[in-house]
Amino acid sequence: MIRSTALICFLTALLSSCQIEQCDDPMPFLEYKDFIQAGDSATMVLIFRDCDGDFGLPEEDDVPTAPFDYNLFADYYFFKDSVWTLFEPADSLLAPFYYRVPEIENRSVSKTLEGEIHIQMYPYYIPFFGDTIRYEVYIRDRALNESNRIFTPTIIVR
Repeated sequence: MIRSTALICFLTALLSSCQIEQCDDPMPFLEYKDFIQAGDSATMVLIFRDCDGDFGLPEEDDVPTAPFDYNLFADYYFFKDSVWTLFEPADSLLAPFYYRVPEIENRSVSKTLEGEIHIQMYPYYIPFFGDTIRYEVYIRDRALNESNRIFTPTIIVR
């Protein structure tokens, strides 16, 4: 009796592990992984998933000039007078922490794209706003679906 119960549990676990993971959410998903400082530059590492496979922007000859020409946004917050304050440039087109992640070629049977994004940031902070910062980060796919918003942990500028 114990052997048959163990065999049934093993077969149930084996069969359930063979199921293809369903991913139907059209919204991309983002997760914070790391922030590595090196002098005035830094690398932010994020994990992403896009179920419908339309993340990334095709290469263009022109320099991006509008918010729709970017697909990764890192809003900059600085800690002042015991309050987190969003840095808001006078011209949103000059926002220093908007990025263009290139289109990713999917060589899988599944449409789902998953991976890490490494953002090279130079400089990664804005002088004159103190030494304690954080970012609120989100991505947008080609259908303009916006991901969840995540905050980095507190970063002390070195």
